[in-house]
Amino acid sequence: MCVFCDSVIEELRQIFPNFEISPSFEAMRNRRIAEFENFEDGDYEEQEIDDYGYYDDNDPPTYGQYAGSYAQDEMGYSDDDIDTIFDGDPDAYWNID
Repeated sequence: MCVFCDSVIEELRQIFPNFEISPSFEAMRNRRIAEFENFEDGDYEEQEIDDYGYYDDNDPPTYGQYAGSYAQDEMGYSDDDIDTIFDGDPDAYWNID
């Protein structure tokens, strides 16, 4: 059963008429549906899920995009960290305690 499929969402809406989906969830759901539809038996790698419920793709962090910034050079934040935590603004590090 596809937990991201439209039929599941419709069932939720029948049970909870005020059920709303955020745009970020809808985007993630569409990506998962596409992955599910393109899935072929035996043509996948088993992925581990980390402590936060995300797939661990083992991609090493990168440190080039924000090289020279205090957040990266002094505090050690990766490019992905800066994009996620500071919304891509390495100068916003001052707001973190």
